[in-house]
Amino acid sequence: MKPSPSQRETLEKMAADDGTIVRVPGGFWTTRRGANDLTPGGYPRWYTVLQSIRAMERRGWVVRRNVYTETYRDDRAITDAGREAIGLASTGEDNTQHLAAEVADLLK
Repeated sequence: MKPSPSQRETLEKMAADDGTIVRVPGGFWTTRRGANDLTPGGYPRWYTVLQSIRAMERRGWVVRRNVYTETYRDDRAITDAGREAIGLASTGEDNTQHLAAEVADLLK
């Protein structure tokens, strides 16, 4: 299955940044860089919605980082399948193990 235009844009922005997407106040989902690029009203200049995030999660293109216990606000990371869905080469690493180690470091 191919990503929708919105999903493709989200995956491309994630891949161009640090590979993650985060929830910011107001329920907006944006990249880490995007979280610092706000309009005068305090909203991210680019964002996507939770429905798109969840659809990409069901397809295996993004995974939870388990930074927060609540699924609705937990950061997501692009997977190799997500990179391949937009025509990028996979990293060749198992994202879930890498992210689990990163989370364990945060909890120390």
